[in-house]
Amino acid sequence: MRNSVFKTEEGREKFLACYNGILSRFPFEQRYAGISFGRTFMITAGLETAPPAV
Repeated sequence: MRNSVFKTEEGREKFLACYNGILSRFPFEQRYAGISFGRTFMITAGLETAPPAV
């Protein structure tokens, strides 16, 4: 797999299955935000009135 942190497609698929399995247990929202480097992906959870934790 060229230009990837994964050595194999099988490794990538195993990682994503585990990652998505963990995420499926929690309420969250997916968002994109514009920053000085361009567009970035974020996962957000919790009360919008609470202070952010990064």
